[in-house]
Amino acid sequence: MIERIKNLLKPPTFVDETDNRVAQTLNVILWLMLLGSVATVAAGIYFADNNVITPFVILGIITIISLFIMRQNNLTIPSILLPTFFLIIISFIILSSGDVFRDSASHAYVMIIVLAGLLLGRRGVVFYTALSVVAMSTIGYLEISGVYSSNFDKPPSGYDIFITNLIIVFSGLFLYVLVNNLNKIIQVVREREAEVAISNQALEKLSASLEERIKARTTDLALAAEIGQNVAQLQNLETLLATAVDLIQVRFNLYYVQIYLLEEDSNELVLHAGTGEVGRELLSRHHRLSLEGTSINGKAVLTKQAQLVPDTVASPDFKANDLLPRTRSEMSVPL
Repeated sequence: MIERIKNLLKPPTFVDETDNRVAQTLNVILWLMLLGSVATVAAGIYFADNNVITPFVILGIITIISLFIMRQNNLTIPSILLPTFFLIIISFIILSSGDVFRDSASHAYVMIIVLAGLLLGRRGVVFYTALSVVAMSTIGYLEISGVYSSNFDKPPSGYDIFITNLIIVFSGLFLYVLVNNLNKIIQVVREREAEVAISNQALEKLSASLEERIKARTTDLALAAEIGQNVAQLQNLETLLATAVDLIQVRFNLYYVQIYLLEEDSNELVLHAGTGEVGRELLSRHHRLSLEGTSINGKAVLTKQAQLVPDTVASPDFKANDLLPRTRSEMSVPL
């Protein structure tokens, strides 16, 4: 039961944060106005004041309709309907009570402008300031021209109309500046939040990348250590080299692995171990490379630095081998 009441009282949720703020504000105002309308009608019945019963019954109905429309995820209609009808109610009460150009009248219209600013922003402030001025000017004209008679002995003058409208206009200008500054602050906060979110995403990606690199590096070190332990147990050089290339190929999931040894007399690199059928074929040919050539193996020996060809198609140093047609990258490491 309590949960159902909570669901009834809470506003709808929107994706946009501004819509959520307007929905929360509108929801609170509508429920307060509904309670106020009920209380005012009850007081009017108790004190037999028929001037307030009818308008506040209508206001209560409009409030209920606005609540229903808002729950259909429509904020525009209630945001316009509420201050508009509120302005009509205030004008009706002023005409009914005869309290035209008094402090309470100008305060009531300022409240309408504040309400419009909360729900509609800067445009709402401008529009309802203009409507309030028109309403007050119309009521003042009706009283001055004799069409409407107030409950006060002295009718308002043109100066009274000017001062009252001036109060409304200055209140509207103040609220416009206030709403404009608040919107700028909200915009800055949102931009900062977006920057922080982007930074957090970048940090998360960097963290994930570093974790992957550490994991890969740890795996590589573990594999290298395993290969080193296995190879160290062998005494025969040819068996050691053959075992090494097989282990490296399997553990690191490589296409092909081979080992050359430098023959100083001829100044050539002689193949001593290679994986698979290709390795056996090249060994049967007594495959060797000259250090005077441009192969990356020769460069690795001469420079004593690892040589990497990330893209064999784009590299002029890559020497294609018909036995290894699927080679797309190549690396040579001097030992």
